[in-house]
Amino acid sequence: MGIEHQITIPLHETLKPGMLNALLVEVAAYLKMDKKTLVEKIFR
Repeated sequence: MGIEHQITIPLHETLKPGMLNALLVEVAAYLKMDKKTLVEKIFR
């Protein structure tokens, strides 16, 4: 961390589950945590 990380999120009304999963996996990897932990932190 410490380095700016940018991801592209498609501008749609809804995201398909596969796209949402891919975004969460990418962010979790950048933050060096597993996806489950990231989801728990986001959706508490």
